[in-house]
Amino acid sequence: MAANTSPIFGLISAAGTPATIVAADTTSTKTIFTADATNGSILTGIAVTSDDTADKALNVYLTLSGTDYLVGCVPIPLSSGTVTTVAAVNLLSLSYLPWLNGDGTWALSPGAIVKVAALATVTAAKTITIAAVGMNY
Repeated sequence: MAANTSPIFGLISAAGTPATIVAADTTSTKTIFTADATNGSILTGIAVTSDDTADKALNVYLTLSGTDYLVGCVPIPLSSGTVTTVAAVNLLSLSYLPWLNGDGTWALSPGAIVKVAALATVTAAKTITIAAVGMNY
């Protein structure tokens, strides 16, 4: 069979499930996006903000058939996106997740789940907030 030579475009904009990580969550995973069960999805951005007073890092997991696979770790500078001097972080960073598509997007197979977890416990009374956006095929 010949290779597909036509571009494939997203059909419907898809927002993930925003998540907030607090100290009580320790290093537990949080689901932030579930790909369309029939045709899959493409993640175009994952915004991360933090009001923590210390640098943190988020582990990124791909869940397939109920198994979590660690696929990378991305640093989150203190106060990311909560002060004018430190930008929010796009978790889809080619620098830290070099296997992403060349434009920094992540193509997900049908039913794939993306989760995140703090590498170390968030400081007491501080939060890291994550919101994913993409397109369903």
